[in-house]
Amino acid sequence: MNRGTKKRERKEIFFQNNPYCCFCGGEANTETIDHFPSRTIFDGRKWPEGYAFPACENCNKQSKISEMVTSFLFKIFPSPITDEQLREFQIAIDGLMNNRSDIMKELLSCDDPNGFYCGPLTEKELLFFANKLGCALHYKHTEQIISHSGAIVIPDFYTYADLIEGNIPNQLFGLVTDKADILYQQTSLKERFDYRYSCSGNKKVALFTVGFKLVIFFPIWTFADQNDVPSIFQNKVMKPFRYN
Repeated sequence: MNRGTKKRERKEIFFQNNPYCCFCGGEANTETIDHFPSRTIFDGRKWPEGYAFPACENCNKQSKISEMVTSFLFKIFPSPITDEQLREFQIAIDGLMNNRSDIMKELLSCDDPNGFYCGPLTEKELLFFANKLGCALHYKHTEQIISHSGAIVIPDFYTYADLIEGNIPNQLFGLVTDKADILYQQTSLKERFDYRYSCSGNKKVALFTVGFKLVIFFPIWTFADQNDVPSIFQNKVMKPFRYN
């Protein structure tokens, strides 16, 4: 059996075991395998194993810009050093400039040469990225798709400066008890992507505290039923993607 045949068989088995897209509430059939977080944010395209998710074509393509934004941010800090890192950083710059130069201009409008400005355009894409990530991690750890009667809540997101200055609520860390394995061929990738999580006993509610290379930190709540969302989060509710 050649390599191409084995790959097709693995894909067919994946589709059989995961028949519905986990990003649009299970409303569409699985058409692609979506690696999320995007493979482009990892050095040398060494992405973590076990983070492939069932997606329809629309959901796979929907996060194109948000993935470009995060790829740029996660490759600029710390500064790229090796030839490979510099090449990948240039690809990230070109991708964002060619597709959304307005976001690039916003990012670079910061007075601090070592920082970036997270304006409304950037914030929108970061929240979109976190929303999709919430759908993915909920599916991975509960084996359930968040439907449109559920909710994803990102109360806020934080930068490395917030971490240094102690602006991240300490109680968040006390709520998450389980550690994720982030591996590529038995090599840890936690310097680039790491999170902890806790799921309720009935798997209807989950919390993920996600960090990317000490650049961005997201607390992500997921709810199978929006009625379970606390009132203080009601104005932060996000939903799985929808196209009709």
